[in-house]
Amino acid sequence: MPAGTRTSLGLTANARALEILLGKMFANPLAEVRSLATRMHAAAVSVAPTLLAGVAANPYRQALPAAVDQAIRRVYTPPREGASATSVMGQPVRLVRYDRDALERIVLALAYEGSESAVHAAGLIDAVKHAAPRELEEIARAAVASRGPRDPVPRAFEVSTLTFELLLDYGAYRDLGRHRMLTPATQLLTCRLGWETPTEINELGLTDPMQEAMLAAHEGWLELFPHNALAAQYAVPLAYRLRTLWTLNLRELFHVIELRSAQPGHASFRRIAQGLYRVSCSVLPWLKDLVRVDMSH
Repeated sequence: MPAGTRTSLGLTANARALEILLGKMFANPLAEVRSLATRMHAAAVSVAPTLLAGVAANPYRQALPAAVDQAIRRVYTPPREGASATSVMGQPVRLVRYDRDALERIVLALAYEGSESAVHAAGLIDAVKHAAPRELEEIARAAVASRGPRDPVPRAFEVSTLTFELLLDYGAYRDLGRHRMLTPATQLLTCRLGWETPTEINELGLTDPMQEAMLAAHEGWLELFPHNALAAQYAVPLAYRLRTLWTLNLRELFHVIELRSAQPGHASFRRIAQGLYRVSCSVLPWLKDLVRVDMSH
């Protein structure tokens, strides 16, 4: 299916959240999004006329992409079209940055939460600084040891973040896009990064028909892209890959890995969740036995 395939969406929001959302949608460069905003506004204003009376396109949001692009080009020149497009093809999950002192941050937050007034941050920081890594790991382990199947890890794990670059097919991206307790930055959907062929397609002997369909879609996208890069995304099948930059705290990392690595989840996003686990543990090895990951195929 192409990204332009119709779908149904249910939305629940209070008037303030809807006002912000409609302002974003009215400023969107895609005509379909602006048209949908007009219809949503007409329906909502009938029940909340005063709260939604002033909704309009946000000039700041309209000008933001061009302003950032112009400023970035002073320090970075993007490679020529197609150059290095598949430079991380073999790395579906790549770590961009992380907090080397993540464990110390978490222990500090765990110890400070609910403490008595005699406790102060300076004293705790000094104690953490002089503690052995094994002692700090034991504190983090104690904080998560008794949690039930649906219990999240303590909020203290939110004090440290990691940033990953993900390379995944658009279908998996749409599934993982439901995780909103993180900060995503996503590139345009194109046909430049190739596509994923599900194992089931190979097993059914449909590899060649799928390749023909993908190449046909690529030709259509090539015709549309020079005229309107945003609208051309509608023609890209869900099997094509895109890149997204994820910044998430460790509490959300636990949630994503534990939920999305589990069976019977789709192989595409299970692979990403398992990759997040491997890469995170390579730099924060104390996470290895704390995260409940499913590494089975």
